[in-house]
Amino acid sequence: MDIFLFGGALIQILILVGIICLVVWLFRHRSSSGEDPGIGTLRRFYFYGLAFVALIVAASGAAVLLDQVLDLLFAGDIISRGQNQLALGLAMLLVGAPVWYLHWTLAQRAVARIPWESQAVARRVYIYLVLAVCAVVAAVGMVSLFRWWLSLDSFNGRHLALPLVWGLVWAYHWRLRDSEQSGTAADDVVRQVYVYFSSWYGLAMLSVGVGIVMWRLLLQVYSSWFGAGTLVLGDSGIWTDTVVWATATAIVGAIWWWWHWHLIARTDAGSTVRQFYLHLFTILPGAGGVFVYSTILLYRVIQWGIGQPDVAAYEQFRVIPETVPGVLVGVALWGYHWAVAHQEASALGSLPHARRIYRYMVTAAGLVVSGAGIIVLLAVAVGGLALINSDVLLGPALWGNSLALAVTLLLVGIPVWAYHWFGVQRDAGADTVEMDHPVRRVFFFGVFGVAVLLVLGNLSAMLFFVLRDLLEGSLSSTILLDGKWSIAMFLTACAAGVYHWSVSKEDRQVLEKAGPEPAPEVPIQPRKLVIAVATQAAQPLISQIESRLGFPVRIWQRLDPEAGAPQLNDEQLDATRDRISSAPGDRVLITLDANGVGVVPFRE
Repeated sequence: MDIFLFGGALIQILILVGIICLVVWLFRHRSSSGEDPGIGTLRRFYFYGLAFVALIVAASGAAVLLDQVLDLLFAGDIISRGQNQLALGLAMLLVGAPVWYLHWTLAQRAVARIPWESQAVARRVYIYLVLAVCAVVAAVGMVSLFRWWLSLDSFNGRHLALPLVWGLVWAYHWRLRDSEQSGTAADDVVRQVYVYFSSWYGLAMLSVGVGIVMWRLLLQVYSSWFGAGTLVLGDSGIWTDTVVWATATAIVGAIWWWWHWHLIARTDAGSTVRQFYLHLFTILPGAGGVFVYSTILLYRVIQWGIGQPDVAAYEQFRVIPETVPGVLVGVALWGYHWAVAHQEASALGSLPHARRIYRYMVTAAGLVVSGAGIIVLLAVAVGGLALINSDVLLGPALWGNSLALAVTLLLVGIPVWAYHWFGVQRDAGADTVEMDHPVRRVFFFGVFGVAVLLVLGNLSAMLFFVLRDLLEGSLSSTILLDGKWSIAMFLTACAAGVYHWSVSKEDRQVLEKAGPEPAPEVPIQPRKLVIAVATQAAQPLISQIESRLGFPVRIWQRLDPEAGAPQLNDEQLDATRDRISSAPGDRVLITLDANGVGVVPFRE
């Protein structure tokens, strides 16, 4: 088995590791005021870190050995492939398995001795990280297996070794995950990161597979209708190795996506991780695919009408089979996930933060494309002015393709920019909170920054052309030809910068006229030593009590997670604050469980 078989999945794994590390860091800082009743963070990360690495090594070695055994049983090919693979598999298994077993046993003993350890963030990260890695590698193996089934290729042991070994590891940790669900905020966020990463991975496989199959089919149809070819289904036609691989990828991706999205993630409506997944990892790529592929297709059509294509019609429009699948897949991704996000946003009753970021990102993309179209159009106009009094004959050969590009960019960019920009403008006009939101300010400063850089850079370039020709004594109207791109970018950047500056100025005037919102009066509470005895699930509630008291609460972790946490509204939280404040003495013990909040004053 090629040791680089897993190389294609390493990028996604590293991205996932980075996200998980960020989540862990956030939760460590968020819960720093609480005490750790377990074995300690450093020991915990040592156990689970080494267990994770050793498990990956051991599972890889087991897959290599199983590949050898299956080849011996069904293909009889173990001799011709040499003994290096067998030695590699044995070495990895004999080293990785004992190391994993030792550290995993120590971690399990810690859980048996201290039940709270099952809720530790490090343990939850370990479980979901193993699940993610197994899902990626097993998906690669399933693609190989389906490809063998679909194409009836010669048998290879890895067709079954990868899905079996990594699937069993995934199943063991999934069952462990089910038995140890704690319902804490940390567990919920880490679980969602895994679920939506796996959903995205499966959706990407499904989209790529379907897109490639559609491309090959449309290419055959296009060639048979407009070219010299004929529509065939054999190895030289539609059913090629590429289509077999794409079909297998789409099948596996559909299974992975359906399992994680429709079964596991169905109860997460309204969560922050889900909203970011919907808007930034599905809707935005879908819209981007439609945006890019439709621009390419539209340019070829407009170039054929007003430009100067240098190929025949068959080659000019051969881009149709390549772009239409991208547009259709993008529309499907965009439309489905937009409908889901819109439905959930309506249920939430507010604009999700991820949707706000998405809208300003698409607005920026539309602005960039529209600006590029205006730059090309101005460059054509300035170049035409420079050649009016020259001996060069103006004609479509000089400006046709540039004009076609400008028209294409404007036809695509302006509607996208206008739809989203005027939408965010309506929201900002109706709510000063939207007008003063950090995402809107970042957008404005981003536009200002790019505009200033373009103005300064192109102003320097124009000044260079003028000084150069003055010093050479050759200053004439042809300087416009040298500086047409600098002039076009300078004018476009000035217009964009001035317009957005004026909008930003209007926002500031409206906000200054409205004045700052009066801060709610928070009564000063007498400072006491308050100790909360609660499960980890009650920590968000303790934070709300702290904000009402105006001083920190010390946390003692309960070791009976089944005690749960109370559900308190604002009135009940205020009542709890008053009970703590009115309790005699300067020391108060509060207990939180599913039955409510108990307040017990004490002294030492």
